[in-house]
Amino acid sequence: MDKEKYLNSIVDKYKPKQQPESTSAFKDVCSLIKSWAGETLQSLHLVGAHRKGTATTISNDVDLLIIMDSKTCFDLKHLYENLSNFLTVEGYSPFEKTISLGIIHSKISFDLIPAMKSSINSANIRVHNRKQNSCIETNILQHTETIKASGLIKLIILTKIWRDLNKLYFPSFYLELCVLDLLHHQKKNSLEKNFLFIMDFLSDDFIETKIIDPANSDNIISDILSYEEKMEITRCANNTRKKASWEEIVW
Repeated sequence: MDKEKYLNSIVDKYKPKQQPESTSAFKDVCSLIKSWAGETLQSLHLVGAHRKGTATTISNDVDLLIIMDSKTCFDLKHLYENLSNFLTVEGYSPFEKTISLGIIHSKISFDLIPAMKSSINSANIRVHNRKQNSCIETNILQHTETIKASGLIKLIILTKIWRDLNKLYFPSFYLELCVLDLLHHQKKNSLEKNFLFIMDFLSDDFIETKIIDPANSDNIISDILSYEEKMEITRCANNTRKKASWEEIVW
C-alpha cells in the first residue's frame, strides 16, 4: 500500500460508525438539559468534532452548546455551578473542564457547555472559563462552520489521531486552528506532505506562534497551554519526524 492510501485507511479506521443524534443517550441528555434550563433555554446545539466532521473513535466526546437567555438570573460562573449541582443531584459525577462539564451517560462521554447570548442582536455568546475565572466572548457556531468549510477535515482527523495515539494534551480547537493557519493556502497538497508540514511546524515554530480566536481577536487560543505542555507536543513531533515508516507514526 502506498503512503497516501495508508494514511487514508488510518483516517477511515477511526471514523465513528454512528452519529450521536441517532442514539437514545443523546436524546436522554438533551431532555436532561431542557429539564434543567426550563424556559430560560434559548437553543441547544450539537457542536465540536461531531458537527465539524472531525470526530474519531479515540476522542469521541459529544459536545452540546447550551445557550441560555441573557435575562437569566444567574451570572456565568453561577450558571456553570448550578448546572454542576443539578447533574450531581441527578446521579452524575460531572467533571469540570475549562468551559464545560463532562458527564458519562450510557457509556457515551458528553461535554456540556453552558453559555449566554452576549446580547439580543449578537450572534456571539459568553462562556465561563473556569481555569481563569473569567468570561469569554466567542462564537462556537462560527467555529464549527469555519472548520467544516476548511477543506482540511482529513488532515485534522489524522493530526488528532496522532495526538491521541501519543496521549498528548492538545485541545482540539487549538489543534484545528493550527492546521488552518498553516495550510489554508496548501489544501491541494497530498495528505502525507501536509501532515509532515504540520510536524515540522510543531517541531520548530509551534511554541512561539500566537493563535487567535477567529470570532474574537481578544481571545488568544494559544494561551490555553502552558510552555511545558507545548514543549511536550514539540518533543513528540520531533520524535515523529525521526520515525522510519508511517506504520510507526500512526497505526
